[in-house]
Amino acid sequence: PIIMVPKPDGTLRFCTDFRRLNEVSEFDGYPMPRVDELLDHLGRARYISTLDLLA
Repeated sequence: PIIMVPKPDGTLRFCTDFRRLNEVSEFDGYPMPRVDELLDHLGRARYISTLDLLA
């Protein structure tokens, strides 16, 4: 279900309850990459971008 919850300043927060979806989803885990491997890949990159999100 999706609901709108009032925030203290009067605006609304969009909230989604993913528990039912999580119950039927298959876990597809993988190990976190090592920092030295990430830095090696970054060093050979032609383009690097970032995305900054605010909740």
